Amino acid sequence: MIYGSSVRICHCFAEEIGKQLRDSGAVGVVTISDIYSKVSKAVAVLEAERKSKIPIILTPGLEDKAIPRGTINFQDMTHKGIDTSNLGAHNMLSPDSLVVLPYSSGTTGLPKGVKLSHRHLITNCLQVLSEPKICRAERATDDFREIVPALLPFYHIYGLLSLAIASLYCGAKVVTVPTFEPAQFISTVVKYKATALYLVPPVIQFMSSHPDVKTSDFETVRLVNSGAAPIGYNDVERLLEKAPHVEFTQGYGLTESSPAATILEKGSTNYKSCGKPIPNTEMKIVNMDTNMNLGPGEAGEVCIRGPQVMAGYHNNPQATAETIDPSGWLHTGDMGYYDEENDFYIVDRYKELIKVKGLQHSQLRRGHTSQDTIYTEYKKNDPH
Repeated sequence: MIYGSSVRICHCFAEEIGKQLRDSGAVGVVTISDIYSKVSKAVAVLEAERKSKIPIILTPGLEDKAIPRGTINFQDMTHKGIDTSNLGAHNMLSPDSLVVLPYSSGTTGLPKGVKLSHRHLITNCLQVLSEPKICRAERATDDFREIVPALLPFYHIYGLLSLAIASLYCGAKVVTVPTFEPAQFISTVVKYKATALYLVPPVIQFMSSHPDVKTSDFETVRLVNSGAAPIGYNDVERLLEKAPHVEFTQGYGLTESSPAATILEKGSTNYKSCGKPIPNTEMKIVNMDTNMNLGPGEAGEVCIRGPQVMAGYHNNPQATAETIDPSGWLHTGDMGYYDEENDFYIVDRYKELIKVKGLQHSQLRRGHTSQDTIYTEYKKNDPH
């Protein structure tokens, strides 16, 4: 965004899209043809409430021959040119201006808009890339260019920072992967000779355990990074048995910390740990009842303080005050501990979120009945 900020929205349900458009005060929507029907339903409801038009800008796929009536074609808009003559009148941009408003269930409850500025995202990017002990990203040279399949959604803070910001900052070639289809994803890794994979645990479990995934599929891969949810130690071991030349790393963070707070140092094989705090980041473990600091090996709530911690929740001062204390500490709601080497471990959650495919969801929302219940059978090695 040149001026203003963007809201990246999970496209699971039209109702969720509508809630986030409404809460954020969005004045327009940029979307793709695959989810246009959901977006248009949400926008129609919001237009009726506001009694004003909300433009939908569509980025059509290669096979799209026409776009719905009343929708703006992104390609046509860019080819015709955009009038920027009046932008100077709104030149109030600063490092602390809001740039993205990703929605997260936060440390508890329903999704809330997390206010992240240019400073938050750039700071977190440089925190990770500037420290040789933790930085795995390779800068582009005349002889080398990182190739990264973008499987993670950009509406998720992990995908936004690692793929849309950090990878491009390093000059990487980013190959977009719209959805996770196991065979197609492996084919993409092989076809484009991927060198770095930023993944979530279910995908790593699939790659490490499925018999159709061969060691040769990892021939060009040098790095696998896991994030968004804890990964089992055995899954890491199986991955490295199949691809022993690959370096595995993981970290810890959340949308409210832009997202990174810890990362495993280079050479570490302590895969049960999420690593040490990244530069310019303070972390502590506190007793949930007394808020007293705890020592090594004592489990309590994980707290984070640093320049990457969010400005607060959009239109929700109460939730902000409950999450960030007067001293600037972000109370994560995660239970963990650290050891004598200052390596951190996440062991549980104090609050009521569950992870589904790396995304946060509240376990129960008010008003649900037994008819709303979904029963799911999980099979061994099922990546979902």
